[in-house]
Amino acid sequence: MAYSRVTNISEQLRPAANSLVGEEITVAGTVVSIAAATLADPCRNVEISVKTNDVLVTIDGTNPVASGAGMLLPKGLAPIVRSLAWAKAAKFINAVNAAAGVVRIEPLSD
Repeated sequence: MAYSRVTNISEQLRPAANSLVGEEITVAGTVVSIAAATLADPCRNVEISVKTNDVLVTIDGTNPVASGAGMLLPKGLAPIVRSLAWAKAAKFINAVNAAAGVVRIEPLSD
């Protein structure tokens, strides 16, 4: 029987060093990105959660458009973990014409 080790990802990733703090960005009708300071060393991954109102995100260099261009991140989304490269490329915009969305970004180290 082959040796197998299953590990929960939450046990592998932990908040980054005290020098890095999470960030909440307000996502309204204009495109916003994650602050570079949030993504500094020793950040390797980020945990992203949407607190209020749906947002759209793109990571291909194009700007998301509120009319539907981009990947939908719905409010109340369980936190998702993405790579540092993903976070650096991410651009957010509000998916609805109502109140702004709030996205929480938490830097993680491995």
